[in-house]
Amino acid sequence: MLLPVTALYGTVLTAMVCGLSIRAAMGRLRRVAEDELHRRVRAHGNLSENVPYFVLGLGLLELGGASVLGLHLCGAAFVAARLSHAVAISKNYGPSLGRQVGIVATWTLLGIVWNWAALLHWGVLPTA
Repeated sequence: MLLPVTALYGTVLTAMVCGLSIRAAMGRLRRVAEDELHRRVRAHGNLSENVPYFVLGLGLLELGGASVLGLHLCGAAFVAARLSHAVAISKNYGPSLGRQVGIVATWTLLGIVWNWAALLHWGVLPTA
């Protein structure tokens, strides 16, 4: 397989997107309370907004010869961040520690992945 690390985290994150999508759809079918439905839809939407950029960056890093360990650390941390956010927003739409941790970790990891890719591209960092 050409991009095994990217495929692994892409698969896990896609399963999360599908699970949250089904949860939102079931909320609509069951006519849950409006605030509950809104939380379900936002949990799905927020994950869907961030996953493509992370997986694309991870794939570019893997193609560029980045450290496999580093890729796994970023991938596992991103999955944990998105789980933290999804669980927290599903329980309470207001501010919460899980939501804040998930957001800050997501932004940090997106920054790490894309800056790492740029530095590899420009030859500032060596490949693995």
